[in-house]
Amino acid sequence: MNSVIGCRASFDSDLLVRLGRFRHDVFVKRLKWDLPMVTVANECEWDKFDRADTVYVVLRTLEGEVQGCPRLFPTTADSISCPSLRRTRMRTFAIRRCGSSRASLFRKAKL
Repeated sequence: MNSVIGCRASFDSDLLVRLGRFRHDVFVKRLKWDLPMVTVANECEWDKFDRADTVYVVLRTLEGEVQGCPRLFPTTADSISCPSLRRTRMRTFAIRRCGSSRASLFRKAKL
């Protein structure tokens, strides 16, 4: 397992596609969330918090398959706040995964 740390602009196109598809698999396919910003054509999931100042720690296998990705937001900008999540399923997942921190962690092995 290795990791890549950076913002989306620093990632090559292959990593961006793999990360977007990983997130789509987690949220749309596994958790069955109805996300209006997801496009069916490319099966990638991105939202309003995927900004230029968002930092990702992408965990990958040696073959390059994405296994997880904490997403870190600056505390001076709008971000996901676990208590403000409206859906019970989302709130339970977020609290279990990030508690009161500003990071969200998505790992296949734990879902």
